[in-house]
Parts: sequence; C-alpha cells; structure tokens
Amino acid sequence: MDLIGSKDYSEKSTELHTLCRSRERLGKKKISSYREIRAAFVANLAVIHPGMMFSFSAMALPEMLADDSVIKITTEQASWIASIASFATPAGCLFGAFIMDRFGRKFALVFLSIPCILGWLSVGAAGFVAPHVSNDFALNIIYCGRMLKGFGTGIVAGASRIYTSEISTPRLRGTLTALASLGVSTGVLIGYSLGALFYWPLVAVLSALIPLASVTLTLIYLPESPTWYLTKKRCAEARLALQKVRDPALPAEKVDAELAHLGGVLESDGTHSNWHELSKASSLKPLALVIFYFFTYQFSGISVLTFYNVQIVESTGANVDSSVAAVCFGVVRLVFNVIGCYLLTFCGRRFLTIASGVASGTAMLSLGAHHYLDATGVVESEGWLWRYLPIFSIVSFYVSYSMGYLLVPWVLTGEIYPAKIRGLLGGITTCFAHSFLFAAVKSFPYLMENVGFHGSFCFYGCTVAFGSIILFILLPETRGRTLLQIESSFKKVPHVSTPPPPQQVA
Repeated sequence: MDLIGSKDYSEKSTELHTLCRSRERLGKKKISSYREIRAAFVANLAVIHPGMMFSFSAMALPEMLADDSVIKITTEQASWIASIASFATPAGCLFGAFIMDRFGRKFALVFLSIPCILGWLSVGAAGFVAPHVSNDFALNIIYCGRMLKGFGTGIVAGASRIYTSEISTPRLRGTLTALASLGVSTGVLIGYSLGALFYWPLVAVLSALIPLASVTLTLIYLPESPTWYLTKKRCAEARLALQKVRDPALPAEKVDAELAHLGGVLESDGTHSNWHELSKASSLKPLALVIFYFFTYQFSGISVLTFYNVQIVESTGANVDSSVAAVCFGVVRLVFNVIGCYLLTFCGRRFLTIASGVASGTAMLSLGAHHYLDATGVVESEGWLWRYLPIFSIVSFYVSYSMGYLLVPWVLTGEIYPAKIRGLLGGITTCFAHSFLFAAVKSFPYLMENVGFHGSFCFYGCTVAFGSIILFILLPETRGRTLLQIESSFKKVPHVSTPPPPQQVA
C-alpha cells in the first residue's frame, strides 16, 4: 500500500499503539532493540576519526616544536596545523549535506572514508620522508593532509547523527544519538594514548585504520535511512530498511505504522524546493537555536583544551606529566560521556544544558582566576591544594561538560529539524559548528598573547555560563517526543494531531 497519503496521522498512531500492545502480549517473542542499537553503533564508529583528528595536534605539536624534530615549525605554523583541519570542515559539511539529501545517509558515511584515509596517510608520509625532502614541502603535505581529514569530518559530522536519529525509536533516540559524542570522546582518548606511546608519523598511519574499519562495517551492516527513502517517495524500500533495523519478520503494515512516528512522514506535495522549505519559520527557528548552541559550545574552552591540552597543562604550573595528564583527561571525558548518555534517557535536554553549562563555566572561571592570583602574587602558597587546583578545575570542566554540552547540541541536530530538509539543515549546522571550532582554535594563541591565560579562560567561562542561561529559556524540550511531534511544534498551526508517544517495548 502507498505509505504517503494513504492514511491520516491519527490512524497511523492508533495502529502503532495497537502494535505496541500486541508486542507486550508476545512474551518471549518481543521485538528486540538489538538491531537498532547495532546500527547506531556502526554508524557512529565513523565519528571516532574526528576525535582522533582533534587530539592529534595536542600530542604531535610539542614533538614538532622540539629542537630535535624532523620538521622545523614556528608557533604560527603550529597554530595552522592545529586549526587548518577545522578550516576545511565547513566545506565538507556543505558537500555532505548535498550528498546526504541526494544520495542518502549511508552513502555519505561511506564516502567519508576516502578523504579521511588519504589525509591520515599524507600526514604520516610527511613525517617519514621529512629528512629526505625540504622542510617546506613536508609542512605543506601536513597542511594538505589535515585539510583532507577536516573535509571528511564535515561529511560524517552530520551524517552519523542524522542517520542514528532516523532509525531510532523515541525511547532510545536520545541515548543512541548521543553515541556520536561518545565516539568523538573515544577518538580523543585513542589519539592521546597513541600519541603518548608512538612517534607522531606512526600515530597518523595507525589512525587511518579507523575510517577504513568504519566504512567496511557500514557496507556490511547498515541499510539506508528509512526516512531518506520516504523523502524520495520510495516507500517499499523504506519498509525494507526499517525491517532490517527492527525485525525482518515484522509485517509490512506494522512497519508502515511505525514509519509515521520514526520518520515524520512527509505530507508535502513535492512542489517546493529545499531552499523554499529552508525559508520557513519552522526551519529557521530550530536552526538559529542550534547554531547559537554551537557558538557557546565551541567558545566554552573545550576546543582549545582538546587541541592544546599538553601546552595548557604545562602553562598551569602544576607539577604533572602533561602527556599522562592528557590521557587521564581523555579517560574522564569518555567515562562521563557514557554517564551522560545514560542521563539522556530520563533527564531533559534543557536541564542538562543549564546544569552542564553553569558548572563547566564555573570551572573555567576558577582556572583563569587561579592563574591570575598566582601570577600577580596576590596569593602566595606552596601547598599541594593550591598547586593542583588548576588540574582539579580542568577535571571538573570535563566532568560537567561531558554530561551535557558534549551531547545535547548534537542530539538536537538529529531531532528538531524538518524531515524534508534534515540533511541540508544538518550540513548547515555542522558547517557553522566547525567554523566556530576553527575560530576558537585559531584565536587561542592571539587571546593568550593579548589578554593572557586568565583573560582567555575567564572569557570561555562567561560565554558558556551565560549562553546556557539563554538556551534554557529559549530551547524547547524534545525528550520522549517523536520526530513528527517535534517538527510540528515549530509550526504556527500544527497540521497533524500530536498524541503522546506510545511506550516502546524493548
């Protein structure tokens, strides 16, 4: 039967309620969430690569700046190595948005492998051949490799999250969409760990294995997104795709009912272009909110802590091994990211935003205040508590930030955009997000030079704290709501009834 326009939304919702009640009566034959969870994990393996890309500069730059380095670089060149990947990412985001909407989410996930693998191998090759070529040539190869990695990151940044949101049930959507942030944190930890164990050219070559493994598993296990098939009016393929991530034995008519909730079935007659849809308030309002969220996200200090971790720890004056500290910070980030994924199942997005933002802002302010008081001699103390207070502040920042800010904006990217142009809006969002990332990373050396360590981190602390208060006021709550309900909430006159979401059965 024709899914689009064959039944109205309320009939679909009633049928879905009946389906859920019938699941409860199946006992041992309950439909498992295993396939849904497996698909989400495979899709988010791709975002391990961006985390490794972010952390690479933190471990590699101190080695490149050393006197015995095979490549001689200046501080200015080091800042470009750290930030140039983010400079290329917005272009990848826009290109990724095009291929997501034109060729599908799965195709975008597969396509990312090419520039990412080439980028890592280029950086590794530059390090190995540096003694045999000119310094400028090797440095330019590193720049090109970092740009290739950034371009690939732009493609995967939106694709993995949008794909996950579109194949997830409302009960698991928040947690599964947050796996992308968990993947980035895993990549950061792997990057720090490899950097502490191996020389940076070998780290780059080993890192190429991650996107290679990701694309292999994607080709084996993932169907295309059912929602994308619906946007192309390919209803039969949408049915088959959803069956693959639910249960192959699920009857087609039952899948039709669930598609109405999962995908936000499109009722457009197809006469309007994507750019016309983009001009609507129902698209612009959520886009503006999420872009503002990412501005506060990137100028909170998380970007510079990830890219310049070793140098920042050394600047605090704490008597610790900076490389070991970076690995420990990566562990803290990953562990509390996992806790944050769990919190998303029963805590609202707005609550996590305000709690995480204010707490992490306070940690940044304390880090800046400590450095100011210590540098000016206002407080003169040799006690261990005062000496290690900066490390405690950084740990506190990672703990609070990882349970909210690292998760919520990326979850919203896959939740609050209209299904018809979700790929386009996801690409625009990640374009802005990585443009802010480039600006934050590139401006850090200049902030340090002009306003000092304390001024820089007080700026980051105020940005995330005040930004979180504004978001708490303006941001709608999306937890537990279907994608169609969320989409309708941004329209002046909802065109469909929005009954409460049915209780999903695991």
